[in-house]
Amino acid sequence: MEDEEEKPILAQLQEKPIGYKSPPREGQWKPGQSGNPGGRPKWKPLTEALQSLLEEEPALNKELVKAWIVKAGRGDVSAANMLWDRLEGKVTQTIGGSTETAPVKLVIEWEK
Repeated sequence: MEDEEEKPILAQLQEKPIGYKSPPREGQWKPGQSGNPGGRPKWKPLTEALQSLLEEEPALNKELVKAWIVKAGRGDVSAANMLWDRLEGKVTQTIGGSTETAPVKLVIEWEK
């Protein structure tokens, strides 16, 4: 009988037991084959439902924006962040850093 080391690698792989973390060879991905060939689905049901509702009720747009501004004005940080992100765009994040410049400190104050 041949030693394990003398057998070709392909023959050794084919003799592996099938089970947990050892699928049959025919069920494994082929080199260069995608596990998700269609990609992420383009359908967004929640977005589509919201868009259709806002198209049917244009006055609802202004009411939502007013409610959003009121929440931000009352100190709701997540509402303020969302509002700023929509108006100015998200703040770009730098990858890496520099030891030459100090971190930026942002202080926001408002009166009640």
